[in-house]
Amino acid sequence: MNPRQISVFLENRSGRLKEALEPLAAANINLRAISIADTTDFGILRLLVDNSDQAVQILKDAGFTCTINEVLAVEIANVPGSLAQVVRILAAENININYLYPFSYSSLLLLQTCNNTRAKQALTAAGFTVLAETALGKM
Repeated sequence: MNPRQISVFLENRSGRLKEALEPLAAANINLRAISIADTTDFGILRLLVDNSDQAVQILKDAGFTCTINEVLAVEIANVPGSLAQVVRILAAENININYLYPFSYSSLLLLQTCNNTRAKQALTAAGFTVLAETALGKM
């Protein structure tokens, strides 16, 4: 199974991120990756955690609107042009990248596309390693 990411709708106001993260910390949910995209009024918090089902329940119980989406975890070399190569492969397959962000402190890229199955096939065929959700726990 591909890794699953939680997207959380947050009002753009002081303390709202704390209100989302503290219940997760209290439940010993480990954050593996985090990204926030914001506008003037709201933001989308994206999380990869060690127990996404439990985390979603905790967030919903705390009053947050959230969803789970599959993402791809692609190993890339830590050299110039690695990201460009991934983008080139997906563009050749007419696969749109909806968003991406780095994973912790490794050379791992998390991305969500318009077609994760085809993207995974194209990247794997090009020699990239695309990790399963269970492999992320070893990082």
